[in-house]
This record gives sequence, C-alpha cells and structure tokens, in this order.
Amino acid sequence: MLNPQNYVVWQNIGMAYIRLLDKEKAEESFKKALEIKPDYEVARNNLAITEKMTEKQFKAAARTFKIQLVEKG
Repeated sequence: MLNPQNYVVWQNIGMAYIRLLDKEKAEESFKKALEIKPDYEVARNNLAITEKMTEKQFKAAARTFKIQLVEKG
C-alpha cells in the first residue's frame, strides 16, 4: 500500500499522469507533493513547467518523454 503522506510518491504519480497525457492530474499530484513537503524542488520545478505549458505543448512534451523512455528503457 502506498503511503499518502510520501511526497515522492505524489511526484511519481504526477510523472505517471504526464505519461498518460493528463495535465490537470499531473499538476494536482505535484501540488499534493508540495503540500506535504513545500521545499521539494523536483515537484516545484515540474509544477512550474507544466503550469506554463498550453495543453498542446504539454501533450507534445509528454509524447516526446514517452519516446525517450522507450529509447532509454
């Protein structure tokens, strides 16, 4: 079972939502990580990046991320 107070878990959930092309849920997950640990820079940076992107930019970046995962995996 996942610990709902683990900020790294919420960061990872946010990254999973990026892979699923769900910008809103990714942002919510990064915010949850920051509620738990306000100085968590990884979530802060990812939230800032996703919030600045349009939906079109987000989907293009997420697709590129998926391709990179496949190439490196």
